[in-house]
Amino acid sequence: SPAQRAERSQLLGRIRGALTRLGERDVTILSLLYGDELSCVEVGQVLGVSTSRVCQLHSRAIARLREELELPGLRIPTSAWEPGSKNTASTSS
Repeated sequence: SPAQRAERSQLLGRIRGALTRLGERDVTILSLLYGDELSCVEVGQVLGVSTSRVCQLHSRAIARLREELELPGLRIPTSAWEPGSKNTASTSS
């Protein structure tokens, strides 16, 4: 519906703004996982860190993103935002 599209657009705008306030490493982790749809293993290879470290960095980046959005209870649906999946939610409308 138009209301849902407007709400989604507003949320995406807030997310983009919040990303500009995160550190470079946090943005890199999120970009590789969600933008480039790489797996945690692949991200680890790109960054030269272990898969478990990627998971730690991912958790930290999501926590910081939530803080920037001032939404401590924000839940990102795994069906839409699973790192490395081909079902990653699109940021375009």
